[in-house]
Amino acid sequence: MKRIIIYLSILLLSLEFSFSQGYKMMGDEELNKIPLYSKQTYGFSDEIPSKYSLEKYVPPIGDQYNSGSCVGWAVSYYSMSIIYNSKFGISSSAGKYANRFDPWFLFNQITYLEDDSCHEGVLWTEIFDVSDRIGNKKMLFNPIDIDCETDWDNIRLKDVVNYTKPYRITDYEQIPPKDANSVEIIKKEIANYNYPVLIGISHYGEGLDKIGENGIFKPNYDKENYDGHAMTIVGYDDSINGGSFRVVNSWGE
Repeated sequence: MKRIIIYLSILLLSLEFSFSQGYKMMGDEELNKIPLYSKQTYGFSDEIPSKYSLEKYVPPIGDQYNSGSCVGWAVSYYSMSIIYNSKFGISSSAGKYANRFDPWFLFNQITYLEDDSCHEGVLWTEIFDVSDRIGNKKMLFNPIDIDCETDWDNIRLKDVVNYTKPYRITDYEQIPPKDANSVEIIKKEIANYNYPVLIGISHYGEGLDKIGENGIFKPNYDKENYDGHAMTIVGYDDSINGGSFRVVNSWGE
């Protein structure tokens, strides 16, 4: 099977260190290990539509339940699945269900030896390093019953890696949120390259819990609350609220 090389852009919104839903904020030392976005040197002469969405490639909405696995969901389940589905033109419900990538596979490789493997958060760099080494696993591939408590001492990982390595994420870059062009860069990645963009948020208070039927998230910054959460930007629309991103979450439908 031909190896798929993945290029992901990352938007990091905070340098605070936090857990909550599982997104660990990175300090300067870790952050500096991630290359800066490189395509911006070409400018923005390309035409970008006023709205664009990768939603037709998004797998069924999932639920991380009471675990710190949001980075695994954002990277593997949503981003890897979207990129794979986009590359091969998979948009049917059955096709997207069959080709979902496992959110627990990479996450659990990092956390299973911790005292509390379900609630330990992970860094972007940790999960991308593991992805580069062993690749991503489709959910319908064995072992099919992985969760945050899976003990990998009892599973022959080398047998699994034989069919996960073709789905490696080998390259990624960061979009600095303070970059004046950050919004346009995100839109360009989505519309021009069909790539989702990972996003990390912190101090979000009760904003995510109070999203109404219109689906609009209005952050209410909470200085005392260091909650961190990872999600995936899959589209945008310049006509909504003066410009809005379409974001997919891992808290169930």
